[in-house]
Amino acid sequence: MGVFDDILKSVKKGAEVVASRTREAADRGRIWLDVNSLRTERKDLLTKLGEQVMAMREAGQPLDESMEPILSEIDRLGSEIAVKEEQARRVGAEEEAAAAAESEAVSAVSKSTGPPRDQGAGPGPS
Repeated sequence: MGVFDDILKSVKKGAEVVASRTREAADRGRIWLDVNSLRTERKDLLTKLGEQVMAMREAGQPLDESMEPILSEIDRLGSEIAVKEEQARRVGAEEEAAAAAESEAVSAVSKSTGPPRDQGAGPGPS
């Protein structure tokens, strides 16, 4: 039963690889959703800032410190987007490294089992 045990080990290892890659893909997807949400929030603030600046300009008012909170929030979101993007790149790089290592491990197990042995279960070619 050694061959079947080796095959079972290979199948289990393959299932572990699939589960791991699925979790990593889900993690990366969540990070990118966060990035897109932050970008949308930032865009909304830029729109609000633009509307405020235009209203001030149309009213003949000088631009002043009243826009500072929006500008600060835009800067904060820009920084947070950069952090999330780096996080997503790191997860992708880790996923690629893990996939390569797992592929090598599965390949090594497959090579150790060799080709299926003839168990004499039926008539051979005539």
